[in-house]
Amino acid sequence: MPRIMVLGTLGFILLLGACGGATEPLSDLGPVPDGVFMTDATSYVAHRILGSGSLRRYRFTVITRYTNRGATSLFLGRCFPTSPQPMFTVLHADPSVRSGYEYVWGCVGHDKQFEIPPGAVRVDTVQVEGPNILDGVTHEALGVTSGRFRLYFSVGVAAGAGAPGAPAPVRLSNEFLVSTAD
Repeated sequence: MPRIMVLGTLGFILLLGACGGATEPLSDLGPVPDGVFMTDATSYVAHRILGSGSLRRYRFTVITRYTNRGATSLFLGRCFPTSPQPMFTVLHADPSVRSGYEYVWGCVGHDKQFEIPPGAVRVDTVQVEGPNILDGVTHEALGVTSGRFRLYFSVGVAAGAGAPGAPAPVRLSNEFLVSTAD
């Protein structure tokens, strides 16, 4: 009888171990899904920026692929008329969670957005850094730097500052995971 109890206990422990693996964090979200606004991966490691002092700031690089699958041109916002890349921010996948990678842009109004004609593809490399926003009283960083995120481009249906925005599905990339490393 004691031998059966030992084998039963061992089986139970093995079963718990198998179930425990299902709750561990994912290393990525699988292949990048096909879409209008895609990132080059579904998982990134944000490395600490040297010299960021007591405030732990992180950086990672994302290569984006933006495809206009519609019948009319789309316009990606840029901060200045000569800025080499679109304006972007990084949102947490859960809207109730603040992203540490949110950007606050100080730009000028102009009509030199990046025009993406129907069927065209634009590829950009963006350096994502954060946290970027501090509490004005405590000087603590606001937002999380690990978790599930999505890139957001400012996309209009016409050129010019104040042009109507494109629908949300063409402004947001696929989801991706970010983990931080010191």
